[in-house]
Amino acid sequence: MVLNPTPPIMWPEPGSGFEADPFSPAGTSQQIWRLTQREPHNRVARWIVRAVALLAAIALVASQVIR
Repeated sequence: MVLNPTPPIMWPEPGSGFEADPFSPAGTSQQIWRLTQREPHNRVARWIVRAVALLAAIALVASQVIR
């Protein structure tokens, strides 16, 4: 199965000169998107990656709310 490397939102194509910095929020989102779109050997690995990304996002939001 061939997966689309571009997410369903408007991000510039690689090599266009408008790539996001890997450490910016946009760059991090792109990296997470690419990570979850890879074809792992099984579905369990894909769900583990998604769960870890979700937990990281929840931890980030919770740390900002607690302040």
